[in-house]
Amino acid sequence: MKKKIVPMMMLGLSMLSVGIASASGLDAAGQKACAENPAYRQFMEETAALRNALKAKDAELREQEGYAGIERGYEGMDLEKVGKLQTERKALEARINLAAQKHGIKPAGGKE
Repeated sequence: MKKKIVPMMMLGLSMLSVGIASASGLDAAGQKACAENPAYRQFMEETAALRNALKAKDAELREQEGYAGIERGYEGMDLEKVGKLQTERKALEARINLAAQKHGIKPAGGKE
């Protein structure tokens, strides 16, 4: 059981870092996108609900990771819920990245 948990947690943390960059408006180079750019402003407006949903999924994932603390072991973590949250999170990131491409903004993680 522990052998499955560690890779899942690593995957979750790596996805979290990409999501944070995406939700914070960082471009692929880690630079703040120009707020003066009309395409960027429109992207931010269009994706506000998606970015908020992404932040909520991140919070739920962190909550699940908290259940895997030393005092509780890994039995406290709901692996089915973690998998579902990661899938939903990935779908939200894909929608945000699609919107970024639509507006000519480099998606988080440097994916083109």
